[in-house]
Amino acid sequence: VDPDSAAASEKLKTIPEKKAPNHSCGPFLDAITMFMETKNLPFQHADVWVPSFLPRDSNGPSKAVDTEQLRLFHAGYATRGDLKDNVADSFHEFGAYSDNFSFEPGHGLPGRVY
Repeated sequence: VDPDSAAASEKLKTIPEKKAPNHSCGPFLDAITMFMETKNLPFQHADVWVPSFLPRDSNGPSKAVDTEQLRLFHAGYATRGDLKDNVADSFHEFGAYSDNFSFEPGHGLPGRVY
């Protein structure tokens, strides 16, 4: 088939264009998004939360860690690239808004957590 022909051009238009996933955490979340899509998992969005200890108030270049102040911090998010624009935009806003929060153990994070 001649790639310049009208038929070839029309055939290319029917191939759905895949959008890039929405995320804020680089290759790690690219892999999660690709896994959700290729395995057709029932998840549309993933948030990553990591535990971290807050530093104690102290002077000097290295600060001691206060083991009493463990918190979960938002580390990034990913939204599938095969969603409708309005749904993907809503998940993107949710993921970006999650950066405003951290939680003490046993508090927050409604929904499924794996």
